[in-house]
Amino acid sequence: MTGKDNENILAKAAIACFSSSFASAVLNGLDVTKIRMQNKNNKAYTSLFGSMKKIYREEGVSALTKGMEASMYREAVYSTLRISG
Repeated sequence: MTGKDNENILAKAAIACFSSSFASAVLNGLDVTKIRMQNKNNKAYTSLFGSMKKIYREEGVSALTKGMEASMYREAVYSTLRISG
């Protein structure tokens, strides 16, 4: 492997890490809402955006960001290894 190949792999890894982490952060609120809607015991959440508004009103923005850090770490590691490897 040449120096240029190593630089290319590092660039791919950095781009994969950043882009997947960013996407995970942006979509985290949708993921939280989806999980709550999938709970069969909870009939309070019926539509996606209605449920997001309900979560935001009743619990605040922090409820929509629950698990964001772990999700970003998971995506960063997974995508970096998958794309650059």
